[in-house]
Amino acid sequence: MDYLNTLDEINPQRISGSVIANGEVVNTFDLSINDVNIKTPLDELREYLTRKNLVIVGIQNSNFRNKFEYKIPVISENEYQFNDILVSTVGANDDGDFSFFIEKDLKKPGFPEIVRNLNITNGCRLVQDNVITTNKIAFRIKKPHLMEVIIHQNLEQIEDTGKQKFHVRCEKGTIRLLPADLVATEEYVQAVEDALNEDLNPDPRDAIDALIKVGRDYGFFWPKEIKLGGEFQMDEQTENIEELENLKHYENWKVIKRSDLTSLYELLPERLITKIKEAIGMKVLHRNNLSVHMPKGHSILTQHIPKPSGVTTFNGVKIFASVIVLNEARPYRNSFAIRIEYMDDENPYLVIHRIGPAKKSFNLFIPYMLIGYKEELPTEKFSNALNYIYTIRFLYNGNNQIEHPNLENGYCTIGCPVLKCRDNPGYNFGKSKDAISFHFRRRNERNGTELCCESYDIQDDQTTNELVFEINCAVIEKNTPDFEVIEPTEQKWEYKNYNLPLFQGKNSRTFTGNRWKLFRHPKTIFASIQYFDHPNHPHFLNIHKKYPIAKSLNVIPDNLRSHIGYVIVNSN
Repeated sequence: MDYLNTLDEINPQRISGSVIANGEVVNTFDLSINDVNIKTPLDELREYLTRKNLVIVGIQNSNFRNKFEYKIPVISENEYQFNDILVSTVGANDDGDFSFFIEKDLKKPGFPEIVRNLNITNGCRLVQDNVITTNKIAFRIKKPHLMEVIIHQNLEQIEDTGKQKFHVRCEKGTIRLLPADLVATEEYVQAVEDALNEDLNPDPRDAIDALIKVGRDYGFFWPKEIKLGGEFQMDEQTENIEELENLKHYENWKVIKRSDLTSLYELLPERLITKIKEAIGMKVLHRNNLSVHMPKGHSILTQHIPKPSGVTTFNGVKIFASVIVLNEARPYRNSFAIRIEYMDDENPYLVIHRIGPAKKSFNLFIPYMLIGYKEELPTEKFSNALNYIYTIRFLYNGNNQIEHPNLENGYCTIGCPVLKCRDNPGYNFGKSKDAISFHFRRRNERNGTELCCESYDIQDDQTTNELVFEINCAVIEKNTPDFEVIEPTEQKWEYKNYNLPLFQGKNSRTFTGNRWKLFRHPKTIFASIQYFDHPNHPHFLNIHKKYPIAKSLNVIPDNLRSHIGYVIVNSN
């Protein structure tokens, strides 16, 4: 190809580019001289051409030519400027016409071409356990002109079809897409914004439906690793040379495997990620059951709650715990209070108080669960959320109302006291003689539930109301997956004496409720005391396989009419 001599100083009026493959021009295009500076380094020019979609120039198969028709190595592009490769066009009618040339090796794969041909920037979703690509672009790659296809060759049998035939997969290359390489498209971000817009979708469940629709259009995830190549049948008599020859050309490659599926939500601004988590709702992040022995003569035990895998912080996590008494003989002789104490924000403990004479050892079963927003964002349609989870800072003489809608399918409210050492100056961690009782009061004339609590000195046998604390509350609806919900049932309470010589004549204020034959083996159960518009009395509540056990903080009338509701958390 002939070129005219060039001048040191040029003033192009028109610039055209040509792509050359196998010695022939296969593509031409024009540049706007107002958009590009002739002093631009070649590595920036490569980015500009790709961003403007003027020509696809991957670093593995495309090189700029210098004025002497030699390829410029990619690693040397920052040493050249655009005007170093411009040549005056032969036969041009205007001396201001200049050209430059890009040499492409069609035998080598180009990352940008593969991304375009295989719709790599479209999100994916699962349909009947199969990964499919959606029709809309969810993200773009920040610097496709600098990314590479990892080239390798791997032939493996993936299925034996019988009759001496088998299905094989031939891997030719791999693409890796990390979050740092990607940015969500404006259209995808706006679609998520609209789904979460409270004016458009005021009900959280409508927002969920809208997010699911966005997922159908744009996908729920992208694969961080994509295997490229082909799949075909072979038999023992032939090597299927034609198929293997076709795969020598990257234009014939297909996506044959996707792995490391990652939520598209990770590409969104943090404010939208937070709103998505709130819309999806909280879930049970972890649950565990502990066997605890309370020795004779001991009235308090502490147990550290370790941070489980998948939970990097306790911030925002709600912990619930309950007490199941395992003793067979007179399990009501003692009652137990349980709460969560935070030595600091990342160190929660179970604290168990014995209420009553410490004349006997007790075996306890302590279920606890962590509820919060999953740190890992979803890669498919989401469900099984817990929508009504609260932390109430209890006010002794204030409004402690838990507002929630009138749930038509029925529900049960559970709770757990939470004490933070920093809220109680001078508090002696793990040695306090104050226990916390709580129960709920539901009013028929309005939605919501009232939280009632007392701080009780178990040594002096009196209420003190000195501790500063919170209550984690969960309103669990019937038909919630993984939960068996038993609505509050009125109890026929039976008074139980201490039957100890030293305590003869002393009111134990201890009662057992309806016999329920709840379990043969202990389960993950959380129960609560609830009242319905009747005078209410503070209790400590324990669970036994035969019946609920209630310890009142004060003398109560014979016609005690509290209800007991509970939830059982089933295995995931």
